[in-house]
Amino acid sequence: RHPRWPELKERLQHGSSFPIDEVENLVRLRDLKSIRSRGNHKSATTHEAFLSNAFEKEVKKGWMLLLPEEEVENIPNLELAPMGVQEQIGVSETGEFSNKLRVTHDLSFPGECSETSINSRVRKAELEPCMFGHTLLRFIHHIVHLRRKYPRKIIWLRKEDFKSAYRRVHLRAETAFKSAVRVKLNGKYYILVSLRLPFGGSPCASEFCLFSDIITDTINDLLKCDTWDPGKVCSSFVSNIPSPISLPSDVPFAQAKPVSVTLP
Repeated sequence: RHPRWPELKERLQHGSSFPIDEVENLVRLRDLKSIRSRGNHKSATTHEAFLSNAFEKEVKKGWMLLLPEEEVENIPNLELAPMGVQEQIGVSETGEFSNKLRVTHDLSFPGECSETSINSRVRKAELEPCMFGHTLLRFIHHIVHLRRKYPRKIIWLRKEDFKSAYRRVHLRAETAFKSAVRVKLNGKYYILVSLRLPFGGSPCASEFCLFSDIITDTINDLLKCDTWDPGKVCSSFVSNIPSPISLPSDVPFAQAKPVSVTLP
Protein backbone atom coordinates (compact mmCIF):
# COMPACT_ATOMS: atom_id res chain seq x y z
CA ARG A 1 0.00 0.00 0.00
CA HIS A 2 1.27 3.46 -0.90
CA PRO A 3 2.48 5.45 2.16
CA ARG A 4 0.29 8.41 1.10
CA TRP A 5 -2.84 6.29 0.68
CA PRO A 6 -4.48 7.51 3.95
CA GLU A 7 -4.36 11.12 2.73
CA LEU A 8 -5.69 10.17 -0.70
CA LYS A 9 -8.45 8.04 0.84
CA GLU A 10 -9.51 10.98 2.99
CA ARG A 11 -9.92 13.19 -0.08
CA LEU A 12 -11.71 10.54 -2.09
CA GLN A 13 -14.23 10.00 0.71
CA HIS A 14 -14.69 13.55 2.00
CA GLY A 15 -13.27 15.90 -0.62
CA SER A 16 -10.38 18.34 -0.75
CA SER A 17 -10.22 21.29 1.63
CA PHE A 18 -8.13 24.45 1.89
CA PRO A 19 -6.42 25.31 5.21
CA ILE A 20 -7.60 28.89 5.37
CA ASP A 21 -8.02 31.66 7.95
CA GLU A 22 -11.59 32.88 8.20
CA VAL A 23 -12.71 36.51 8.24
CA GLU A 24 -15.46 37.93 10.44
CA ASN A 25 -18.91 37.42 8.97
CA LEU A 26 -19.66 41.16 8.69
CA VAL A 27 -16.38 41.68 6.83
CA ARG A 28 -17.17 38.73 4.56
CA LEU A 29 -20.58 40.20 3.68
CA ARG A 30 -19.05 43.59 2.85
CA ASP A 31 -16.49 41.91 0.59
CA LEU A 32 -19.28 39.89 -1.00
CA LYS A 33 -21.35 42.97 -1.78
CA SER A 34 -18.41 44.92 -3.19
CA ILE A 35 -17.24 42.11 -5.52
CA ARG A 36 -20.82 41.46 -6.64
CA SER A 37 -21.22 45.17 -7.44
CA ARG A 38 -17.82 45.40 -9.15
CA GLY A 39 -18.38 42.37 -11.37
CA ASN A 40 -15.85 40.29 -13.21
CA HIS A 41 -12.64 41.53 -14.77
CA LYS A 42 -12.81 43.49 -18.01
CA SER A 43 -11.43 40.52 -19.95
CA ALA A 44 -14.46 38.48 -18.84
CA THR A 45 -16.95 41.09 -19.99
CA THR A 46 -15.09 41.40 -23.30
CA HIS A 47 -15.43 37.65 -23.85
CA GLU A 48 -18.79 37.26 -22.11
CA ALA A 49 -20.17 34.77 -24.65
CA PHE A 50 -17.12 32.52 -24.28
CA LEU A 51 -17.35 32.69 -20.48
CA SER A 52 -21.04 31.83 -20.48
CA ASN A 53 -20.53 28.90 -22.81
CA ALA A 54 -17.62 27.57 -20.72
CA PHE A 55 -19.59 27.65 -17.47
CA GLU A 56 -22.73 26.24 -19.01
CA LYS A 57 -20.67 23.16 -19.84
CA GLU A 58 -19.32 23.02 -16.28
CA VAL A 59 -22.83 23.10 -14.83
CA LYS A 60 -24.01 20.32 -17.16
CA LYS A 61 -21.01 18.17 -16.16
CA GLY A 62 -21.81 18.61 -12.48
CA TRP A 63 -18.65 20.58 -11.73
CA MET A 64 -20.55 23.73 -10.71
CA LEU A 65 -23.62 24.24 -8.51
CA LEU A 66 -26.06 26.80 -9.96
CA LEU A 67 -27.72 29.12 -7.40
CA PRO A 68 -30.01 32.19 -7.82
CA GLU A 69 -28.07 35.45 -7.53
CA GLU A 70 -30.69 37.11 -5.32
CA GLU A 71 -29.88 34.59 -2.57
CA VAL A 72 -26.17 35.39 -2.54
CA GLU A 73 -26.20 37.09 0.89
CA ASN A 74 -28.27 34.31 2.45
CA ILE A 75 -25.77 31.52 1.70
CA PRO A 76 -23.62 30.91 4.80
CA ASN A 77 -19.87 31.53 4.41
CA LEU A 78 -20.13 32.22 0.66
CA GLU A 79 -17.27 34.20 -0.89
CA LEU A 80 -17.02 35.54 -4.44
CA ALA A 81 -14.00 35.99 -6.68
CA PRO A 82 -13.97 37.73 -10.07
CA MET A 83 -13.50 35.81 -13.29
CA GLY A 84 -11.26 36.67 -16.21
CA VAL A 85 -10.51 35.35 -19.69
CA GLN A 86 -6.88 35.08 -20.76
CA GLU A 87 -5.88 35.24 -24.41
CA GLN A 88 -3.19 32.69 -25.27
CA ILE A 89 -1.40 31.26 -28.25
CA GLY A 90 -2.14 27.57 -28.69
CA VAL A 91 -0.78 24.89 -31.01
CA SER A 92 -3.11 22.83 -33.19
CA GLU A 93 -2.78 19.09 -33.88
CA THR A 94 -0.95 19.97 -37.09
CA GLY A 95 1.57 22.15 -35.26
CA GLU A 96 0.12 25.49 -36.33
CA PHE A 97 -0.21 28.41 -33.90
CA SER A 98 -3.73 29.62 -33.13
CA ASN A 99 -5.44 31.99 -30.72
CA LYS A 100 -6.90 30.37 -27.62
CA LEU A 101 -9.01 31.61 -24.71
CA ARG A 102 -8.73 30.30 -21.15
CA VAL A 103 -10.96 31.02 -18.14
CA THR A 104 -9.20 32.39 -15.03
CA HIS A 105 -10.59 32.32 -11.49
CA ASP A 106 -8.94 35.18 -9.59
CA LEU A 107 -8.80 33.87 -6.02
CA SER A 108 -5.93 36.32 -5.39
CA PHE A 109 -8.26 39.31 -5.77
CA PRO A 110 -8.53 41.13 -2.38
CA GLY A 111 -11.84 42.05 -0.78
CA GLU A 112 -12.60 45.75 -0.40
CA CYS A 113 -13.20 45.51 3.35
CA SER A 114 -10.89 42.68 4.43
CA GLU A 115 -8.11 43.68 2.02
CA THR A 116 -7.31 39.97 1.81
CA SER A 117 -7.98 37.25 -0.75
CA ILE A 118 -8.70 33.54 -0.50
CA ASN A 119 -5.15 32.75 -1.60
CA SER A 120 -3.54 35.22 0.81
CA ARG A 121 -5.39 33.61 3.74
CA VAL A 122 -4.23 30.08 2.95
CA ARG A 123 -1.94 28.60 5.59
CA LYS A 124 0.73 27.44 3.18
CA ALA A 125 2.73 25.55 5.81
CA GLU A 126 -0.15 23.06 6.05
CA LEU A 127 -0.31 22.28 2.33
CA GLU A 128 0.76 18.97 0.82
CA PRO A 129 4.33 19.07 -0.56
CA CYS A 130 4.25 19.94 -4.25
CA MET A 131 6.69 17.80 -6.22
CA PHE A 132 5.91 18.42 -9.89
CA GLY A 133 7.27 21.94 -10.29
CA HIS A 134 9.97 22.76 -12.86
CA THR A 135 9.08 19.60 -14.77
CA LEU A 136 10.36 20.79 -18.15
CA LEU A 137 13.74 21.76 -16.71
CA ARG A 138 14.03 18.38 -14.97
CA PHE A 139 13.19 16.53 -18.18
CA ILE A 140 15.81 18.46 -20.14
CA HIS A 141 18.48 17.67 -17.57
CA HIS A 142 17.54 14.00 -17.61
CA ILE A 143 17.61 13.81 -21.43
CA VAL A 144 21.08 15.37 -21.51
CA HIS A 145 22.21 12.95 -18.80
CA LEU A 146 20.87 9.94 -20.75
CA ARG A 147 22.55 11.11 -23.95
CA ARG A 148 25.92 11.34 -22.20
CA LYS A 149 25.42 7.90 -20.66
CA TYR A 150 24.08 6.28 -23.84
CA PRO A 151 25.49 8.32 -26.76
CA ARG A 152 24.22 5.91 -29.47
CA LYS A 153 20.81 4.96 -28.09
CA ILE A 154 17.41 6.32 -29.12
CA ILE A 155 15.74 8.23 -26.27
CA TRP A 156 11.99 7.70 -26.17
CA LEU A 157 9.74 10.24 -24.49
CA ARG A 158 6.01 9.95 -23.94
CA LYS A 159 3.66 12.54 -22.47
CA GLU A 160 0.38 11.80 -20.70
CA ASP A 161 -2.23 14.43 -19.94
CA PHE A 162 -4.99 14.42 -17.34
CA LYS A 163 -8.04 15.84 -19.12
CA SER A 164 -9.50 18.67 -16.98
CA ALA A 165 -7.21 17.50 -14.20
CA TYR A 166 -8.40 19.78 -11.40
CA ARG A 167 -12.01 18.92 -12.18
CA ARG A 168 -11.31 15.31 -11.19
CA VAL A 169 -10.93 16.29 -7.52
CA HIS A 170 -14.07 17.29 -5.62
CA LEU A 171 -14.21 19.85 -2.80
CA ARG A 172 -15.62 19.71 0.68
CA ALA A 173 -18.67 21.92 1.12
CA GLU A 174 -16.91 24.47 3.35
CA THR A 175 -14.19 24.96 0.71
CA ALA A 176 -16.60 24.95 -2.23
CA PHE A 177 -18.38 28.01 -0.84
CA LYS A 178 -15.05 29.86 -0.82
CA SER A 179 -14.79 29.44 -4.59
CA ALA A 180 -18.02 30.96 -5.89
CA VAL A 181 -18.31 33.14 -9.01
CA ARG A 182 -20.96 35.34 -10.60
CA VAL A 183 -21.61 34.59 -14.27
CA LYS A 184 -24.33 35.45 -16.78
CA LEU A 185 -26.05 32.43 -18.34
CA ASN A 186 -28.82 32.86 -20.93
CA GLY A 187 -29.04 36.57 -20.20
CA LYS A 188 -29.33 36.25 -16.39
CA TYR A 189 -26.72 36.36 -13.63
CA TYR A 190 -26.26 33.34 -11.36
CA ILE A 191 -23.96 32.36 -8.53
CA LEU A 192 -21.91 29.29 -9.41
CA VAL A 193 -20.26 27.33 -6.61
CA SER A 194 -17.23 25.32 -7.69
CA LEU A 195 -17.61 21.68 -6.65
CA ARG A 196 -14.15 20.77 -7.97
CA LEU A 197 -10.66 22.22 -7.58
CA PRO A 198 -10.80 25.74 -9.05
CA PHE A 199 -8.20 26.97 -11.52
CA GLY A 200 -6.65 29.82 -9.56
CA GLY A 201 -6.59 28.45 -6.02
CA SER A 202 -3.08 28.42 -4.58
CA PRO A 203 -3.59 25.11 -2.69
CA CYS A 204 -4.81 23.27 -5.80
CA ALA A 205 -1.40 22.33 -7.19
CA SER A 206 -0.46 20.74 -3.86
CA GLU A 207 -3.79 18.95 -3.60
CA PHE A 208 -3.55 17.51 -7.11
CA CYS A 209 0.09 16.58 -6.56
CA LEU A 210 -1.06 14.01 -4.00
CA PHE A 211 -3.08 12.28 -6.74
CA SER A 212 -0.48 12.56 -9.50
CA ASP A 213 2.36 11.35 -7.27
CA ILE A 214 0.52 8.17 -6.32
CA ILE A 215 -0.49 7.53 -9.94
CA THR A 216 3.11 7.99 -11.11
CA ASP A 217 4.51 5.79 -8.33
CA THR A 218 1.98 3.06 -9.17
CA ILE A 219 2.98 3.16 -12.86
CA ASN A 220 6.68 2.93 -11.98
CA ASP A 221 6.04 0.01 -9.59
CA LEU A 222 4.06 -1.77 -12.29
CA LEU A 223 6.88 -1.37 -14.81
CA LYS A 224 9.28 -3.00 -12.34
CA CYS A 225 6.91 -5.86 -11.52
CA ASP A 226 8.35 -9.16 -12.84
CA THR A 227 4.96 -10.91 -12.74
CA TRP A 228 3.14 -8.28 -14.80
CA ASP A 229 2.25 -9.43 -18.31
CA PRO A 230 1.23 -6.29 -20.29
CA GLY A 231 -0.26 -8.53 -22.98
CA LYS A 232 -2.80 -9.92 -20.52
CA VAL A 233 -3.30 -7.19 -17.93
CA CYS A 234 -3.74 -3.88 -19.70
CA SER A 235 -6.24 -1.14 -20.40
CA SER A 236 -8.56 -1.43 -23.40
CA PHE A 237 -7.32 2.04 -24.33
CA VAL A 238 -3.96 0.57 -25.39
CA SER A 239 -5.26 0.00 -28.93
CA ASN A 240 -5.73 3.77 -29.31
CA ILE A 241 -2.09 4.63 -28.55
CA PRO A 242 -0.21 5.38 -31.79
CA SER A 243 3.08 3.70 -32.63
CA PRO A 244 6.25 5.58 -31.61
CA ILE A 245 7.78 7.94 -34.17
CA SER A 246 11.56 8.18 -34.50
CA LEU A 247 13.79 10.42 -36.59
CA PRO A 248 15.24 9.06 -39.84
CA SER A 249 18.24 6.75 -39.38
CA ASP A 250 20.54 9.18 -41.22
CA VAL A 251 20.00 11.88 -38.57
CA PRO A 252 23.11 11.78 -36.33
CA PHE A 253 22.92 11.62 -32.54
CA ALA A 254 23.67 14.96 -30.90
CA GLN A 255 26.51 15.19 -28.42
CA ALA A 256 25.56 16.09 -24.85
CA LYS A 257 27.61 18.50 -22.80
CA PRO A 258 28.30 18.03 -19.06
CA VAL A 259 25.66 19.34 -16.66
CA SER A 260 26.24 21.15 -13.38
CA VAL A 261 23.91 18.90 -11.37
CA THR A 262 24.29 15.31 -10.17
CA LEU A 263 21.87 12.81 -11.65
CA PRO A 264 21.52 9.06 -10.94
